[in-house]
Amino acid sequence: MNRRMLLAAVAACGLFPALAQATVLTFQGLGTNTMIPEGYGDAVSAAGPAVLMGNGFTPNVSVDFLPNGGDGFQTYNDPDWQAAQLDGSPPEGYFDVVFTPDDGYAVIVNSFEFDDYAEFAEGHTFDWSLIGNGKQLAGAAGVVVDPDMTTDPTGADNMVVNTGMTAPFAGALTLRITPTSGDPFDRAIDDVNFDQRVVPEPGTIGLAAGCGALALLRRRRPTRVTA
Repeated sequence: MNRRMLLAAVAACGLFPALAQATVLTFQGLGTNTMIPEGYGDAVSAAGPAVLMGNGFTPNVSVDFLPNGGDGFQTYNDPDWQAAQLDGSPPEGYFDVVFTPDDGYAVIVNSFEFDDYAEFAEGHTFDWSLIGNGKQLAGAAGVVVDPDMTTDPTGADNMVVNTGMTAPFAGALTLRITPTSGDPFDRAIDDVNFDQRVVPEPGTIGLAAGCGALALLRRRRPTRVTA
């Protein structure tokens, strides 16, 4: 059983701690048209500038924004927008947020928000994916963001994208956002929500394998028909 299969089996068997430790990156107050600060989102153990508690924190996860600066991620804060602007078009055509857990930990990306600038009438489309070990674990293509016709500074009109990810990933996990239409400046992401989990001890492997085998046996067991 490889590591990814083990984590999926452990999650399915309910062997991870029931309470995940989540952090929310809000980007609020970090400046306007400035690079995302080095180390922002790394090893979060308490609420602070532009960081909120989810249902815990993520002291064993580091976060990198690539590209960062020049045509890339920038923070933007004004009365209508407090977010991470997807500024211009990077050479690769996409924007990556990379979550790297420490050894012995795994990570889940729960959700993020896509935010048009206030009263931006054109709208956007984009693709997103979660990538681990070069494989797509979740994602969607051609997501349509309706024109933003409001000036709501609370972000209540943002598009919330729930990833549907349930099995923690023990390794670098990349959230990739690829804009496909719309103005290359009036777009941003916000409220990036992610968890950390403890990777089970070696003694848990046999328990997870047994649980998986039992589940497989239950699926294969024929239905008994009574006369």
